[in-house]
Amino acid sequence: MKMSLKKSSGFTLIEVMIALAIFSVAVASLSTAMQGNIRNADYLKEKTIANWIANNRLVEIQAEGTYPPLQDKKDKIEYAGSEWVINTKVLKAQTKLPIRIIEVSVGREADGEPNYFATITALASDTK
Repeated sequence: MKMSLKKSSGFTLIEVMIALAIFSVAVASLSTAMQGNIRNADYLKEKTIANWIANNRLVEIQAEGTYPPLQDKKDKIEYAGSEWVINTKVLKAQTKLPIRIIEVSVGREADGEPNYFATITALASDTK
């Protein structure tokens, strides 16, 4: 009776362990990249909404049809499921012409302090 030894095929334990280590490093890197993308998407969403709100405020001021009075006004509104802070400043321009500078900043409050995502500046003149 003759015994034959078959040569086994497949991966050794060391090869499997190295492959798993490489796979785990790749998955960890991919996970970190995905978390960064999610944070970036949230930031861009908030920045876009803040720009919409600031533009809406400027349109409201323009729709009043009057020369805006000098003021520094803070408002809070509910928009897109979140509370937003709108800071509207109307300043006198450093010129002899009747021009006002309107600055609208929009953000969200964190620890009692507003964190502004967008600021839009416009000019208004007295048409009288």
